[in-house]
Amino acid sequence: MPSDKKSSGKKKRTLGKARNILSLAVFFLFLAFFLFRAGGTASPLLPGIQAVPAAFRWWGGAAVFAVSALFAGRVYCSFLCPLGTFQEAAWRLGKQPRTGYLPGSPLRFLVLALVLVSGALGISIVPALLDPYAAFGRGAVQLLRPAAAGGINALSGFLEGRGIYGLLPHVSRIPFVPVLFWGTAAFFLLLAVWSVRRGRPFCDALCPVGTFLGLFSASPLVSVRFSGDRCTGMRARASGTVPRTASR
Repeated sequence: MPSDKKSSGKKKRTLGKARNILSLAVFFLFLAFFLFRAGGTASPLLPGIQAVPAAFRWWGGAAVFAVSALFAGRVYCSFLCPLGTFQEAAWRLGKQPRTGYLPGSPLRFLVLALVLVSGALGISIVPALLDPYAAFGRGAVQLLRPAAAGGINALSGFLEGRGIYGLLPHVSRIPFVPVLFWGTAAFFLLLAVWSVRRGRPFCDALCPVGTFLGLFSASPLVSVRFSGDRCTGMRARASGTVPRTASR
């Protein structure tokens, strides 16, 4: 029995590390896309693996994500959502203790309904404001891309001045819109502070993608499950020695 517990714990830690590495890789991949390629002639592959852009291109995209949730739970939320990774990183940097899952706000169902109705009517501004992928993209483009473009273009000009062309292409600049810039900055500042305390607050209260996938992921075919006989924490909660925490 002790060896089984040790083996089970090792597998969970390995899976956790693999998920963290994969989510960070996806995060930096999308960050690089928004900093250097978004708005240009980039391939639509990366936006195509995001839920809202995929659904807007083809309504069957929503069905694909729903089937994935039925089969393996909310894998999109786990490592494909860059905004979710940002929130988790803020929580980890804040070093807040784990308190278990808290119930999501009922507001998220109203948000999902609003997004679905808006999408059906062809009103794209509402999904664009609430889509986590679009929100992350606004942060990267508005807050980081000006500095990144300036640095890349300066280095590219330096190389071209010495006869080296094509090694580092110029990055297009974006116009500065004060309302959009400061609104995006305020959103990410508030989200970072909130995430330090709550973990993934946007996911819990506002995200239409996570709410939609949650409708199909109650009992996925593939998931990590805990054994009541082997998990000492579950036995402690059952005996009342450890306080219970709410679950989603």
